[in-house]
Amino acid sequence: MADAQGGERRGDGGGKSVSPPDVRIGGENVMKSILKAALSTAFLIAAASSSSAEPAAGKAVFEAKGCAQCHYTDGPAREKTIDDQLAKKGPELWYAGSKFQKGWLAGWLADPKPIRPLKFNSLDEENADDHPKLAGDDAANVTDFLMSLTVDAVEAGVIKPKR
Repeated sequence: MADAQGGERRGDGGGKSVSPPDVRIGGENVMKSILKAALSTAFLIAAASSSSAEPAAGKAVFEAKGCAQCHYTDGPAREKTIDDQLAKKGPELWYAGSKFQKGWLAGWLADPKPIRPLKFNSLDEENADDHPKLAGDDAANVTDFLMSLTVDAVEAGVIKPKR
């Protein structure tokens, strides 16, 4: 038995499958609207949770790969003497998100090249060009972790070198 809109009525028995009525508001099917809203909400929740999870995943990689042996991520600086400063193996990164551009940092972590010709804290030792490379997701996650490390004292912007 058909209803006024041509669909089948509910509860008429007879072993036929019963489809829900085609309810429209403003020309759009209500069920489609609800489905679109649910999918949009699910996407936003997934995006929000993944963006907050990436820094945590990056911190785990940072620690597992031994990066913390050379780079401090808690600050400000903890050195009290010049000997403390000279004992450091690499630059502090507790403000990395205020210092680096994300794209550059991700590329550098995936394929690091020496930034200085001399070893960190040295005036005469050549840079060995031996910084470990991070592959794929590791580089992306560590980038997200480091970019989450910011300080209010540093304003966002681009510094243009004098030449």
